[in-house]
Amino acid sequence: LYYQKYAEIHYTINTIESLEIARSYFSQALKLNSNNLRALYGLLLTTSNLATQTKFSSQKKKENSKLALWSISQINNKYKQQSNQQKNLIQTMMDNLQLS
Repeated sequence: LYYQKYAEIHYTINTIESLEIARSYFSQALKLNSNNLRALYGLLLTTSNLATQTKFSSQKKKENSKLALWSISQINNKYKQQSNQQKNLIQTMMDNLQLS
């Protein structure tokens, strides 16, 4: 939680240096808790912002773009998992429903 909050503060500062710090702290928050959707969104926003910086080399832009795409895929997977879990729960409830 502290890593995520610190990353959010640096994202808000919005300088290149602070965005790089935010990226590293969002990444660390995800290492500690891979289900942290807020840190995934933060990483996505930070890396997308960094990927559009004109002061970066093409290598750094590619790196940030790749990380942004990874974040998108992870977010999509989390929503699919949640959707499947909800669907299974509803199916179980419907199966257990007894009509008299």
